[in-house]
Amino acid sequence: MANPTPQTAVGQQGFPRPTDPLTSENGQLGSGNEFGTPAAVGLITQVWYRFLIALAQLVRTQGPAAIGQTLAASPFTFIAPSSGVLVASSGALALSRDQGTSFQAIGSGTTGGAVNVTYTDQVTVTWTGTAPVVTFFPAAGAT
Repeated sequence: MANPTPQTAVGQQGFPRPTDPLTSENGQLGSGNEFGTPAAVGLITQVWYRFLIALAQLVRTQGPAAIGQTLAASPFTFIAPSSGVLVASSGALALSRDQGTSFQAIGSGTTGGAVNVTYTDQVTVTWTGTAPVVTFFPAAGAT
């Protein structure tokens, strides 16, 4: 059975109908193959390929630049200005999601690590000796 003709009325890339097959049937790609690869059973159809590429381009964003933290003394408390990840090269980490009322240890020991944070989360980094390198990576789209 041949594939139905893909719908291309919505948007520049076209939007597949829910009934448009995701992959080819019987070696046919429905609207021809302009990508230069031979038609074969199981290849993604062009309308879905174009749609998925357009969707990927819409959601692909680069996050803001990493923000190095200046540590004065142990313990250091970081308050998240937005969602992101706080990374510490060493030290014991603890996370608070209630504005510093209670903290939960992250991992065990003083190996450092990475902590996913949201706005106003607090992370303490405790160390002895040389201060760790602590960097905050804001999430893409975070302001």
